[in-house]
Amino acid sequence: MIKLLKLLNGSLIEIIMDKLLTLINLYLDDVAYCISLFKKKYGDNYLIAPRLFQSVKGFLDEDKKIEYFYHGIGCCVEFSDRVVDWDFGHTGINGFDLWRLQWYWLNYNNTKIRSLFSNEKELESNFKTLINSGFISQRFIDHEDYLYYL
Repeated sequence: MIKLLKLLNGSLIEIIMDKLLTLINLYLDDVAYCISLFKKKYGDNYLIAPRLFQSVKGFLDEDKKIEYFYHGIGCCVEFSDRVVDWDFGHTGINGFDLWRLQWYWLNYNNTKIRSLFSNEKELESNFKTLINSGFISQRFIDHEDYLYYL
């Protein structure tokens, strides 16, 4: 019975990891894509971080369909089918937190992505499971970076 429970818990964690890792990887890929749009528009030498303390907003495309704005220590890019919001962490752009993942998931107009979780509570529960399993952690909290990393 104990072996079956361990197997069941292991399988459950694998399912949780698979669903949440799918979302995390999509999110991080989208953040990287947004950075590539900034570089394409402004050049490779465009420094994003110093602009964070300015009230800057604009568009990343000629058709003015991809809007961006800076906030605090992060940036938000709005596409027609999704919103990508991130903070710059201690190591750059590869961090995430529950709020940003939920916002990304809630604002993603894609049935496949939205079907990963039945509601925000499920996403939050899965996130906590990955924290408790040690799979994700706040590695740079001593540098006032409260983002989680794989």
